[in-house]
Amino acid sequence: ASHCVCHGPMLLRAKLVAVPRSLPRFVANGARNFVVTRKCLANFEAKLAHNGLPYAKPFEVSTGLGKSKMFCAQCSQHDTQCGTSVGNCKKTPMVSALQDDIMKSAKELGYYAHAARGLGKTVPNHIDRFTLISVFSTLTNVNNDPARMSKYVKQATACIDELKALCGSGVPAPDLPPAAILKQRQAAPDANASSLCEMLAYGLKGVAAYADHAAILGKEDPKIYAFIHEGLAFLTSPERHDLGKALEMCLRCGEANLWTMDLLYQGNTTLGIPEPTEVQVKPVEGKCILVSGHDLKVMESLLEACEKEGIKVYTHGEMLPGHAYPKLKKFTCLAGHYGGAWNRQHHEFAKFPGPIVLTSNCLTEPQDSYKQQVFTFGAVGWPGIKHLGEDFNAINWSTVTKLAQSLKGFTAEETKFSYDPVSGHGQPSPT
Repeated sequence: ASHCVCHGPMLLRAKLVAVPRSLPRFVANGARNFVVTRKCLANFEAKLAHNGLPYAKPFEVSTGLGKSKMFCAQCSQHDTQCGTSVGNCKKTPMVSALQDDIMKSAKELGYYAHAARGLGKTVPNHIDRFTLISVFSTLTNVNNDPARMSKYVKQATACIDELKALCGSGVPAPDLPPAAILKQRQAAPDANASSLCEMLAYGLKGVAAYADHAAILGKEDPKIYAFIHEGLAFLTSPERHDLGKALEMCLRCGEANLWTMDLLYQGNTTLGIPEPTEVQVKPVEGKCILVSGHDLKVMESLLEACEKEGIKVYTHGEMLPGHAYPKLKKFTCLAGHYGGAWNRQHHEFAKFPGPIVLTSNCLTEPQDSYKQQVFTFGAVGWPGIKHLGEDFNAINWSTVTKLAQSLKGFTAEETKFSYDPVSGHGQPSPT
């Protein structure tokens, strides 16, 4: 389904061939269309064949079956390149394979964690937390560092061994699907059930991401951990081939996401109830740090460090709502918001005169002009970029603040941000 709705229309439009009307409706309706109707697929394949275009063939030779090095179709950025050489997110074949290995390990871990709970055992909290960060790390624009990915695979093996010992010898080994997505599709007896299982895997990644943010804020819920492990275990069970069971599990994942969003709200509102707030979008004289991502608790910690040193903090991207929380807006060092959408960071980060901290997605490939200014935290990573660790309580901001003091910062003469009013994707930047 992913290939049909994303790759095929590009082929048709490249040759100015009319795309079947049912396809844009399918894309627009998104989550409401759990299954692509066979009629839609048949019409689409016939349309491609009539115009001499291949159907699915660019990806059929992937994952060791031919010359293609990788296959990834998990995000809206993907195109044919993501099925052959390197992702639009600049994910390499090595990272793509390691992320597949992490998800395969997560399914095995989930199987044994779910089995342990069924036996009345308590799953250790460090395994629950590891599940969140490792699964979260495989989302788009989060972590493209192969060294960190390899570490997660090794950690998963240790967690699996611990869970096996907890379960005892009475639990049989799981029927693990292939690691690679394309091989999963090729091996599946029911293509529609396979697509729903792929959707479930992406849904579990989203739940893990929100639950990780909530945990940093001090909020955890055993039923969320239990569902994530149950969902991962489902992806190893014979029931994954049953269309109805797969659809039911996807719907349950949606319900679990609502629990998790509520938990995250509880965590965020420990910083106060957000209120309408005017936000400055021009520079304030002084040394500065930019913070991006979603983790408001990390932002609070950074503000505490900068308040002591008189360093101005600017939010970026989805950190903008941080200005509305009473416990954050009380800091005099919170100076304003810098930049537009995440997909313009190549242009805007290059113009920022201070360190840049990424607390979660989205991180695109740092450019040479500013990569030495970038720091990551938590699940986020990129080769060669300085990492602040995964333990919120152990963050040492001194390296970041020292760099801020050594860089230019904003001057009194600067009355607006120096990036172009229109940049990146042609969207206007705030001035």
